[in-house]
Amino acid sequence: MSDLLSYEPYSGALCWQGTESSEQICVDAVATAADAWQNWAALSHEQRVAILYGYRDRVVERKAELAELISRETGKALWDATTEAGAVAAKVDLICAAWDERCAEKSNEVAGKQTSVRPAALGVCVVIGPFNFPAHLPNGQIIPALLAGNSVVFKPAETAPAVGAWLVQRLHEAGVPETVVSCVQGGRAVGAKLIEQPAIAAVYFTGSWQAGCAIHRQLAGRPDVLLALEMGGNNPLIITDDVTVDHAARIAVVSACISAGQRCTCARRIFLPTGAQGDAVLAGMVNLIKHLRIGNPLSSDPVFCGPLIHAAAANALYAREQLCVDAGGTSILPVEQLEGHSHLVRPGIIDVSQCAMLPDEEVFGPLVHVYRVSDFETALQQANASCYGLSASLISNNPEDYQRFRKMIRAGLVNWNVPTTGASGRLPFGGMGHSGNHRSAGWHAVDFCSFPVASVEQTQTEEIALQGLGP
Repeated sequence: MSDLLSYEPYSGALCWQGTESSEQICVDAVATAADAWQNWAALSHEQRVAILYGYRDRVVERKAELAELISRETGKALWDATTEAGAVAAKVDLICAAWDERCAEKSNEVAGKQTSVRPAALGVCVVIGPFNFPAHLPNGQIIPALLAGNSVVFKPAETAPAVGAWLVQRLHEAGVPETVVSCVQGGRAVGAKLIEQPAIAAVYFTGSWQAGCAIHRQLAGRPDVLLALEMGGNNPLIITDDVTVDHAARIAVVSACISAGQRCTCARRIFLPTGAQGDAVLAGMVNLIKHLRIGNPLSSDPVFCGPLIHAAAANALYAREQLCVDAGGTSILPVEQLEGHSHLVRPGIIDVSQCAMLPDEEVFGPLVHVYRVSDFETALQQANASCYGLSASLISNNPEDYQRFRKMIRAGLVNWNVPTTGASGRLPFGGMGHSGNHRSAGWHAVDFCSFPVASVEQTQTEEIALQGLGP
């Protein structure tokens, strides 16, 4: 076993120190969970709800502590991390309400017999979390999995182990047995070891397309393992020429740059009309970005965003910017390194309208790709020219444009006059194409955490007619 260290992206200070889980720890964690889930599932629904409400209350009591930990470990601005911490507690109520709507036991009478549909637990669920929402996103899979009666083995992102461990500690304090939910720490090899265990029933993953494909390949030939993938997006935002310039510019900057561009729903491609209106929106975006406060995420003077997660993320951003320039793009506002910090950057804007071909990739950072287009139909066509399909927004005052947009755009989250990052916990969350595998999370996460069992029932036996019965 080797040490696993987590460093604060802004200060470089040590945030967490532990041990990477060995292969044997991974094997034992799954085996323990496999032995434990049936006893957990045997509890009444109300008993599990009460325990999860206890977890919710503990998160509420320590919300400020969780927010600071998220901010320190990921570099997320404290106001942003506080919003995430609040969502962790709120998710318990949302999941319980979603369960009542979508998975509660249902009974009916058919042909004089009682019929029922009841949810059944799957077994051992492996949850592999991301760094950008290290609490909120895995929490949104762990809670419905536990509510359904499953056991959970959780592997946080290797860059956010402290937040993952914190969540599991609160679950244990609330009364979820340590055998039912456990935390293993480490990188891709640890996740792969968990997935290869024959006792697992489901894998829930949030991360990149490349990593999601690797998990999919590893599970080839195992259709009995339910796989839910959320893999990001190359998200479009279309701005038409009938909108208020200031409003459009603000929506564009928030869409592309919130959380240092490290949200899977961030706008990566912004389509602006040619002409004076588009010029004005672009100028407004440049002005806003130049005035964003970017720096220490824990500063008493709130910042818009902190650093990227690590230097490699910043280097990938610089490389993408250079690739666009080499392909014929025009740098409107170069990505700027700040304070001599290797991964604290001011967002950049590059006009790629004249680029013949760019890789269809999720650029996980604040580099805005601008396309100038002659009309709405051209913007819609180019917006759909991606293998991804997570989030999309239209900024327009024309309802007819929006009706066409929502019907034609290939995305699971389709917004009108709000940022691409505007998502509600009372709605499904997921995408199509390279963004997911048709397993929407959010309000619908309960759907992939249990299996509907259909029953035809009567209290007494009766004679069954047999056709074709001989002497």
